[in-house]
Amino acid sequence: MKLSIIIPVKDEVRLIERAIGDVVREFSTLESLGCRDIELIVVDDGSVDGTTERLRLLRHTYPMIVVTRKQNGGKGRAVRDGLQAATGDLVVITDADNEYPATNLARVVQPLLDGRSDVVYGSRYLNGGRSGTFDSRGHRLLNMLLCLATGFRLRLTDVETANKAFRRELLRGIRLHRRTYTFELEVTLKLYSRGASFLEVPVSYTRRRVTEGKKARVLRDGSKALLTIAMYTPGAVVRRAMARA
Repeated sequence: MKLSIIIPVKDEVRLIERAIGDVVREFSTLESLGCRDIELIVVDDGSVDGTTERLRLLRHTYPMIVVTRKQNGGKGRAVRDGLQAATGDLVVITDADNEYPATNLARVVQPLLDGRSDVVYGSRYLNGGRSGTFDSRGHRLLNMLLCLATGFRLRLTDVETANKAFRRELLRGIRLHRRTYTFELEVTLKLYSRGASFLEVPVSYTRRRVTEGKKARVLRDGSKALLTIAMYTPGAVVRRAMARA
């Protein structure tokens, strides 16, 4: 079973080497689970702080594919570029800011290997964790709206988690459009429309402060998130019903 690990990154020159090194050190654990072939794909989304240059050097140290975007296109676009480059049977996405430790990768990949689910999300909330009072309320409200919009058929506690894993074949023929963090909602609803089964597992998470480089977005992307739910939910519900019929 081949696994593709996608890391979108923008302006993380101080943290990128540690993030990549931690992921590569998890290869042995993932291989012991059944991932005999692993490819690491790092998508540099128009970084301007020296991350691009650092990645050029790190390519000589770590086994990875680097996709470089000259202009910032948003996380959604970066992940889409990573998916285009991916050749694995399974795909897992993680961030480059070290909020999610690399040890989470085995947690979200294991249920796919066991055949327990088609899609696995690592939830920051299942183990009682919180991403800060404000963020926590905003994310929980978004998950509640998604649950209501799908008629309680899709119940997730952390749709915006940066730890997502799924079978790559599920995205075959699906066109993804969202460029910002609303990509998380779009890909979730389109996987749901394919009749995919979802499972959440608890993962570790340490929230960065804005002063440490945290890219806060709850208010900024709130209206876009609502629009994304309104755009994609009706079609997703209908197509899932047809897929299950």
